[in-house]
Amino acid sequence: MKTVFLLMIGFCTSVALAQTGHEGHNHAPGAHGKVADPHAGHSHLPGDKEALEEERRIDNETTLNSDTMITIGSITRPAKKYYGNGKLKEESFYQEDKSKAVTKWYYMDGNISAEYQYKEGKIHGLQKAYYFNNKLKSESYWESDLQHGSYKKYYESGQLKEEGNYSKGKKTGLWKAYAENGELDSKKKFKNGVELK
Repeated sequence: MKTVFLLMIGFCTSVALAQTGHEGHNHAPGAHGKVADPHAGHSHLPGDKEALEEERRIDNETTLNSDTMITIGSITRPAKKYYGNGKLKEESFYQEDKSKAVTKWYYMDGNISAEYQYKEGKIHGLQKAYYFNNKLKSESYWESDLQHGSYKKYYESGQLKEEGNYSKGKKTGLWKAYAENGELDSKKKFKNGVELK
């Protein structure tokens, strides 16, 4: 009986660790040099697992591209991509002139997954990521492919989860974390990406 109990504790612990390991997904190309697919390694709530597996299965069958092409930096690609079931997966379009562009990614149900802005081929400006249910997950500012400026992350309920600032890709200044009920959970100070003690 003790052995079964210990095995159950071990299994539950490994499941919990596996789920927390997916928390910090980043849509950005960063050192990547290319436009990333925000669905790669994207974290969702456990209840979304079946929907995402079905989404991946259908997507692997075929991805339909549009005839219209768009160039963002050194990459030329279809302006629109579709899931195998014909629903829009990704779209890119220019703003004002060809030096500025926007890419939006969508879940298979049509809800937006992420929205990125580009300037001269690099991630620049306000970027947003969304939960599977279309609620805002995070918003951050970027400058030339690096996070630079304010960052906010939200619980699925809409309550603020974390806030702070980046300077050229590194955490800086005061960072605050909140419990889902809105109470302040922790405060940390950073300089050049290193937590100050």
